[in-house]
Amino acid sequence: MSCEAEYVAAFKAARESTWLRMLLQGIDHPMDEPTPLLCDNTAAINLSEDPLLHHRVKHVDIKYHFLRERVQSNELDIQYVNTHDNIADLFTKPLELKKFIRLRDFTGLRQ
Repeated sequence: MSCEAEYVAAFKAARESTWLRMLLQGIDHPMDEPTPLLCDNTAAINLSEDPLLHHRVKHVDIKYHFLRERVQSNELDIQYVNTHDNIADLFTKPLELKKFIRLRDFTGLRQ
């Protein structure tokens, strides 16, 4: 199930984001705005924002709903990124050279 995999991945990113936000606050640089979290799966985004969808994913471990709590507390802002423009693909899958170069250029890196 792609939604579940993306939701779990977003949960892991939310944990890291929360830790980094606490670190910044600890060194007197608190974040006033929610941290953007990009996701290319609309079902996972909807699940993180709408607790009424719980009946569709009862099998998902409750710990992953930490993500939903962070969205509701306005600590995270989950935003959609088109799969075609997902820079994370550089690090997670093999790509054709043309797509690799295009995504690499989004990062500001050059050959």
